Amino acid sequence: MNEQFDFRALLLRIQDLLSENDRHRLHFLLGEDVPRYLRDDFSFSGTLRLLDSLFEKAFISDQDCDYLIEAFNKIHCHDAMRQLQGYQQARKQSNQRSFSLQDILHRDSEDDKICTPSL
Repeated sequence: MNEQFDFRALLLRIQDLLSENDRHRLHFLLGEDVPRYLRDDFSFSGTLRLLDSLFEKAFISDQDCDYLIEAFNKIHCHDAMRQLQGYQQARKQSNQRSFSLQDILHRDSEDDKICTPSL
């Protein structure tokens, strides 16, 4: 699967953690960042549509969920905040490992160019 899929699956799990009051506070906090008709629907599906709107407006992505981390912190949903922080940390570590492998392969190919004897 891809990272976008994994991130959306995490958001679904986080939705299961939220009470109705948590959803009300989240919708209120996001204020002008989402359309009024989305803010007024506090249901599970309404909150998913609200999150989808944040994707569309590039407030959140599988690469950057700082906006949601801050929002969950502000409404005292610390479990949700920690899950997002864990996801983001794991993603950064994965990217660092990928970069390191790419760097090693690049250096190896540069070494091959240097060591090639001229005929």
